[in-house]
Amino acid sequence: MMQETNFCRQVMKAFSAYVNIPESVGREYAEDLSPIWNVVDLIGRSRKFILPYTGRLFEDRQYRGIDENEPLRLPFPVIALEYFADKSAGVSNPGLLSSKRLVLAREEEFGIVVTPVIWIDKDQEWTPMPECALPSIGYLDRNNLRDGYAKIIANFADPRIPIEDYADEMGALLTFLSAIQCSNVKVDRIERKKGKTKLKAPFPFDTYHVLSIETTKTVNRGGSAGISERHSPREHLRRGHIRRLESGAKVWVNAAVVNAGMCGKANKDYRVS
Repeated sequence: MMQETNFCRQVMKAFSAYVNIPESVGREYAEDLSPIWNVVDLIGRSRKFILPYTGRLFEDRQYRGIDENEPLRLPFPVIALEYFADKSAGVSNPGLLSSKRLVLAREEEFGIVVTPVIWIDKDQEWTPMPECALPSIGYLDRNNLRDGYAKIIANFADPRIPIEDYADEMGALLTFLSAIQCSNVKVDRIERKKGKTKLKAPFPFDTYHVLSIETTKTVNRGGSAGISERHSPREHLRRGHIRRLESGAKVWVNAAVVNAGMCGKANKDYRVS
């Protein structure tokens, strides 16, 4: 996994030539190089997470684990989210098709600043996108849906870039923040594997974190995570969802076939998009 991803290392290697330039040259091109220097700084300070394909641990189009009326917070001051994506996801310009995404996010007093760094497949190079910012509160409009997704409210450094070009990265970030609110979602730390040959000292960003869901087979009335005991006489498919327990804790419940083989079936068609 580490050899397949490790986008932070790839970006640092690609941008190293722009970091180690003479100071006189740097001052001359400071405005052009500032986004690259910013990315390098954020990577060095961030906690890194590897996300599943498409960047979603589970499909939660309403981001039900977070409340837009409460301040949006990160688990660490700066985080980096890496994931492989459908090349066309959140891309309005065919020339910017990108199969690898790196989302850098930092917490500020006014909200969360998001810096996407995308791999341009056509050019085979990493490119930083202009920053955008999610306000501390009011970052979702749940009454305004698009393909079932709650509308994300954000401010953009470059208003010429359409919000669609940030939708995939911001959606991955909000799904991540929604997931870590669930008490049965674990954060596992993984280290870079040591080979047989002697390696150089590891980079600070060789340590990554991944999310996993702890599930059990039953739920008791006290509110443990797992499959519900609600009376459901017929076999039916229950989609994955976030459940709020009586204690106030939130858990993710995986999709499941409930009461298999009992009292006939409740056949339903679900649109998958």
